[in-house]
Amino acid sequence: AGKVRSDGPVVVLLSGRNIDMDAHRRIVCGEAPSLKEHAA
Repeated sequence: AGKVRSDGPVVVLLSGRNIDMDAHRRIVCGEAPSLKEHAA
């Protein structure tokens, strides 16, 4: 909607409170999440 402007990289993390806390920490610390390890 054009409401957010950034001069650098941006990460959006949406969660329904069911995110693994270790995965959350890795994302917040800048690590790229592995989608393969969470695939069912």
